[in-house]
Amino acid sequence: MSIANVQSANNATGSGASLNITVSALTAGNVIVVGARIANEALGVTPSATGVTFTTLLGPTNHSSAGVNVRAYLWLGVVNTGGATTVTLTLSSSSDTIHGWVSEFSGVATSSALDQTATAESVSAGTSGNISAPVTTTQADELLVANYALNGSATATPGSGYTNIVGGARAALGEYRIVSATGNYDCPFSWSSSFNWVVQFATLKGATTVSIVPLVVHHRKQQGMS
Repeated sequence: MSIANVQSANNATGSGASLNITVSALTAGNVIVVGARIANEALGVTPSATGVTFTTLLGPTNHSSAGVNVRAYLWLGVVNTGGATTVTLTLSSSSDTIHGWVSEFSGVATSSALDQTATAESVSAGTSGNISAPVTTTQADELLVANYALNGSATATPGSGYTNIVGGARAALGEYRIVSATGNYDCPFSWSSSFNWVVQFATLKGATTVSIVPLVVHHRKQQGMS
């Protein structure tokens, strides 16, 4: 099965301890990738959605500079039972701002999907970012996903070959790319205003298909039998 994007959604709130992201009903057997940018909160964010099992791909990823309130998270959710229309991020303590996005995909492995990861952060405020060196994928069919967490809201322009996940001005920005050959991949991205940033980059394996070859049985007539 080829990897395909089904839908994407995002939301943000100025303060609080949770964020709800509304989606169209999720489909069993698909996966969702969830990215978030949280400001000024204690460590601890839990994603949840009815019928979905989550694992952490990356995070929390913090900017190392004092005064840059950027913390990023990236999760993978396997949709075991379809129908959920809300993905909730629940924080362990209140945050100044919560920005998050959800993107649903078909054709991604639902077990042992994670292949490669990388993170990076800005050395100064800017309008573009990338990881410091490409990662090398190990399987031909893969989904590449990047979560950029900015120290302010901006509109995004995805890198070459990538598709934007988040529309409008947000502090959590995402992009994805579907590839069909192994290789060295990075995640260039740009945005409309100058901010400090961190990026989380993950590559996810496509689901493998099992070919069933019919068994042909040849019956040989025994000698002496009519």
